[in-house]
Amino acid sequence: MKFSTVALSTMLCLLSSAALVAQTEHPGTEADARPSLATQLNFKGVTTDDLLRADQQPHNWLMYSGQYNGQRYSRLDQINTSNARNLKVQWVRQFPLQSPFETSPLVVDGMMFITLPNSGLVALDAKTGLPFWDTQIAVGDRLALCCGKVNRGVAILGETLFMGTLDAKLVAIDAKSGNERWKAVVGDPTRGESITAAPLVVKDMVITGIA
Repeated sequence: MKFSTVALSTMLCLLSSAALVAQTEHPGTEADARPSLATQLNFKGVTTDDLLRADQQPHNWLMYSGQYNGQRYSRLDQINTSNARNLKVQWVRQFPLQSPFETSPLVVDGMMFITLPNSGLVALDAKTGLPFWDTQIAVGDRLALCCGKVNRGVAILGETLFMGTLDAKLVAIDAKSGNERWKAVVGDPTRGESITAAPLVVKDMVITGIA
């Protein structure tokens, strides 16, 4: 029996949200243990062909719904009804935030990208939970939000991540460094407009909507 993507997505979300209710202690400083991007030799970025054939890369989660069909179904089959009871927590990551998490992490060649409620973005080692980098996108003071400070995820093409912000901007971020590449105005926060949904990449376009 194969594991559904609803369960897989939930598990990925739990990896980030579980950090809100648990805390781990690490010997030494985290800076000492922080993995180097040089160790991620398999990270080659994501092509449009990868996105079209996302179902053929079950070890990755390349867009918000897994594949373009939006079914959130994973073909990973290592977890099944005979061994699910043996699952144990591998790692926990805590974030110093009180806002609710509503993100669906992307996983690309061992790197996990998690958006934070306040327009932040973190890249983690999916095996250990240790951070490669984290970045905070500055947003304006005038925000009119219907449902709190939430962000549901990012999109990726090549080595660039795309994220919407609470003040209705679309930001391109370098996936290897976390550095901002460009920013485009999508809406007007003074009119109550914001972006909380994950963008979608189609060919060479980034599609986003306004809340």
